[in-house]
Amino acid sequence: MKRWDHAGCATLLVLCLVLSRQVSFAQSVPLEKFQGEYSLGGDYIRQNAGDDLTHDLLLQQRLRIRTLDAALWDPRLARFSLGANFGFSQSFRNFLDQMSFATLWGYDAVADILPLSPLAFGLFARRNQYYLSRELTSRTEVVATSHGFRMSFRRFYIPSWIVYREEFYQMGHLAETEGEDGAFMRENRRNLLYHGRRGWIDSEAVFRYEYIDLADEITPDMSYRSHEGNAYYSIDLGPELNWRWDSRLRAYTRKGPTSAYSIAEIDELVSAKHSSRLRSEYRVNGTYTRSDDVINMSQSAFAGVQHRLYRSLTTRVRGDVLLQEAAEGSKRVGRNRLDFVYNKKLRGRGRVTAGLGGGLQYENDEFSSGESYTAREEHEAETPVAYPLALDNLQVTENTIVVTKIAVPEGDLPLGCEPVPVPVILEPGRDYLVRTVGYTTEIVPLPCNGTSPGINPGDTVSVDYAYAAPNMTFYTTSIYADVGLHYPWFSVRAGHEQLDQNLISGGGENLLENLRTDSAGAELRWTGEVLRLALTGEVSRSQSRYQSYRGVRSGGSVSLRFRPSFSMSLNGDQSLMRYYDTQDCQDRADTDCVDWSAPDRVSNALGGRLSITYNLGYRFLLEAYVRNWWLDAMFEDSEQYFEQVTEANLRWRWLFRRLEVNSSVTYSSRRRDGVGPGEFRAMLQVRRKLF
Repeated sequence: MKRWDHAGCATLLVLCLVLSRQVSFAQSVPLEKFQGEYSLGGDYIRQNAGDDLTHDLLLQQRLRIRTLDAALWDPRLARFSLGANFGFSQSFRNFLDQMSFATLWGYDAVADILPLSPLAFGLFARRNQYYLSRELTSRTEVVATSHGFRMSFRRFYIPSWIVYREEFYQMGHLAETEGEDGAFMRENRRNLLYHGRRGWIDSEAVFRYEYIDLADEITPDMSYRSHEGNAYYSIDLGPELNWRWDSRLRAYTRKGPTSAYSIAEIDELVSAKHSSRLRSEYRVNGTYTRSDDVINMSQSAFAGVQHRLYRSLTTRVRGDVLLQEAAEGSKRVGRNRLDFVYNKKLRGRGRVTAGLGGGLQYENDEFSSGESYTAREEHEAETPVAYPLALDNLQVTENTIVVTKIAVPEGDLPLGCEPVPVPVILEPGRDYLVRTVGYTTEIVPLPCNGTSPGINPGDTVSVDYAYAAPNMTFYTTSIYADVGLHYPWFSVRAGHEQLDQNLISGGGENLLENLRTDSAGAELRWTGEVLRLALTGEVSRSQSRYQSYRGVRSGGSVSLRFRPSFSMSLNGDQSLMRYYDTQDCQDRADTDCVDWSAPDRVSNALGGRLSITYNLGYRFLLEAYVRNWWLDAMFEDSEQYFEQVTEANLRWRWLFRRLEVNSSVTYSSRRRDGVGPGEFRAMLQVRRKLF
């Protein structure tokens, strides 16, 4: 038994003794303050992976009992809640070839002492054990424990809260042989959190500190200790409180077995509302970062003014400067921008929009080593297809690239993938590939598979790398224009963007870029009581010195509601992208050197989903859907990649008094180049509230 379980059991025993003492010296807890539930369920899975065919059957039963809100003698003295659950699980693989039995138990204990006093103290202990099973993945056992204390100081000048907790989290596959450790993640975490906040009539102050000590037993290199402190203060000024000052301080340090990282930042912002039409904003920022032995310091200043004329024309003027100092050199950047946005209402609930803007940027780079370093450059993978991510700088040193997944979108993971906590450092060749096209370096996402996190559509990654940075001075001009017409039933839009970089002095002209991007789209909509319809389409074209592309995207959805309780919907989308290698365009003034008839890479994604819902309120619910998705990609070396994902699901729920019945039938398959697993699953669960 882990020391986490010992501490949790000790806390549970103390609360049981307190409860027994309450029964002896006062009255027992009323029955209406208890909750009880008994559940029984079964999950059958049939998986087909090539020549391997497996049958899994999991039976579970569990009893849960919990107090809601009990008081010890007087509610002002102490309150507590106590919960416990116990159950059994039986697992059968290939019917009776392999059998395993396990106990499932957990607890949830919370005690608050003097909960209404200025100084309050609380204890908590929790343990949860369950099985997590997703489509096209093996069944995973999860054990999570947490215990600690919390204190609140309400009468302090800055009302404050302190929370300390120790956690243990383990995920693993079911062991096929006795003594086997199937865990693929086992973490011990200690966390100390302080939070203080106070508000006045015209100002507010917030202070926060957090300490984390994480020990990863499976992957020790992922262990780390971190300290983070934040201070925030804001105040409204002026006779009409139309000026606002926001001040932020942040310090963060993280140290692990293989790397260390520190950052200190100060940010000052002043905003003013001079009138209903005129606003301005001013910001100063200073940042110090240290990654291992690489130190960077940067200072920036920003000023912007916005004016609105007749509620139709908005004018924005912005300017900022950036000074960056590093051991290998320095960078100085100055830029300004002017934008006009026109928005005019039309008859019939329509409006016309137009935008026009441009900017000028001056940059001076002086690096003695001819190389610079970029840390935490963030990129978000596109949806519904994760296309290659082009790094912002050219001539990247490939062996210095480190990719870290830092965020994932909400919702279900792709089929065949298991949840992996973020942030997590990705492994080249397994989670992504590095491709160099001319001077441009791309991160080619590879989808997740099992416990390999990969890079999926919608994921956010940060990239650290070194790149060539010769001594050079150049300026950049940019301009954009767009126009649109919008009505409740349709809308059309078109836009153009242009960027040109020109060398003033120094070397590195081959690193400068020219970019032209054009796009146009349209949408048709119809909204009625029975029928809802939407059709969208977009075409885009981008040409640069090193890589160009053409893209077509379309989508549509139809929704029918025959009765308030019955509805049906159909959704579909397609994305066709063609990439062209333009590294042979040596003359940056030549905008017609691309051979648009011979793409180097082509990807075509097509997906559709049909769903039906029958809902009779909270008593009965029936849902069914079928989804199919294809991705067909061809690379410049004639290599072809094909992936197909198919899902079908039928789920229903029925409530009758204290009885709840849930059932589902699911089919899933994921094939890459015609090879991949398939799965059939059936689940039934019955719950009965006891009291």
